Amino acid sequence: MTTAPTDSILAVDIGNITTRAALFDIVSGDFRFVAQGEARTTAEPPFANIEEGLHHALEELQRVTGRAFVDANDRLIIPTSPDGSGADAFAATASAGEPLRVAVVGLMPNVSVASAQRVATSTYAVVGEVLGLGDRRREAQQLDALLAAKPEVVIITGGTENGSQSAVLRLAETVAIASRRLPDGSRPEILFAGNSAVQGKIKELFDGLSEVLIADNLRPELDSESLVPARRQLAWLYEHIRLASLGGYTDLSQWGTGGITPTATAIGNVIRFLSEATGDKGILGVDVGSMSTVLPSVRTRCAFPAASVRSSAPSPTCAPAASGVTLPSCQWLRAPETDSTRATGPAESSDFVCELSQASSAALNASTERTEERVICFPIFTGRLSRAGKRLNLAIWRQAASGFTPRQKAI
Repeated sequence: MTTAPTDSILAVDIGNITTRAALFDIVSGDFRFVAQGEARTTAEPPFANIEEGLHHALEELQRVTGRAFVDANDRLIIPTSPDGSGADAFAATASAGEPLRVAVVGLMPNVSVASAQRVATSTYAVVGEVLGLGDRRREAQQLDALLAAKPEVVIITGGTENGSQSAVLRLAETVAIASRRLPDGSRPEILFAGNSAVQGKIKELFDGLSEVLIADNLRPELDSESLVPARRQLAWLYEHIRLASLGGYTDLSQWGTGGITPTATAIGNVIRFLSEATGDKGILGVDVGSMSTVLPSVRTRCAFPAASVRSSAPSPTCAPAASGVTLPSCQWLRAPETDSTRATGPAESSDFVCELSQASSAALNASTERTEERVICFPIFTGRLSRAGKRLNLAIWRQAASGFTPRQKAI
């Protein structure tokens, strides 16, 4: 029999197109999936408020279960009331909205820069600019590139522990100069995950410009990698930059105590739990969404995703950690765009499946002695699939607009 701290759980997931609400409850002593309701996500106009779609999904769930989940004031009923309404716990995940725009700054392309890119692509993010010691552009060109990329987050790394300091600071100064040229409100957040000896100087450099988040050094040694702390910080930034910009986020985040978790992070947690529940077996999950595909995995044979895609990449010793990689959109959508494929895009689907299969197989075949956990996020935010998906979503909204009316809120 399962021992649980609560009797029922209401879980919601807000995607780019669909919002789902699922009820889990104890049946015959075990947690069971009871029912699910879903509705169109309302993050975009004409509603521009994710709560609208969520309430429609909850109304659908109520019709199926005969159980109310919100009161007359649109507040979540928690814990369960004596008449059976509500739930004892609430959890929310979301992947709605555009990906974070990220810039990566590091020293060696195949060492610190590669590790930072793995962190950046473990969540819903797109790396728009990369600066490193091997960058042959003049400083003015680097500044122009950073300003053109308009990053919302800059990941700065480099230097092993007791290693290089001055080179890291020089690159960070370039980022600081670019930040000064941007108006208030559009300056990027800084995630520093390099040599811990310069953490204080990095904070001083960006004092009054940007908030600086600190994570453990991604490469404390050349042959070791630590991605988990930086990955968690980036997930927090995704929630507080991207998800917080969604209408209705503030109210929804107060429904539970855990805020709103990025869907990619939550799926990784589920895969980790399944691995532990099945005796630490290796598990690979695939979540194909409308705007991105997530591959969470836990296995006893560790493989860094970059090594599985580029055979020339280093293969450092791994400790149990969570990491990820995103293949650029151009690797998925390589076929040229034509009038015949612009609307439906059949070619990119086969390219996507082919590349996804190759990347998954390569990741599973590489091995070391320890266990590795990762979330691999393959975004398809750009290219024909994204444009076709957006047109399809718009067409669905237009078709459903007549039958999808705003709720009447209590006064």
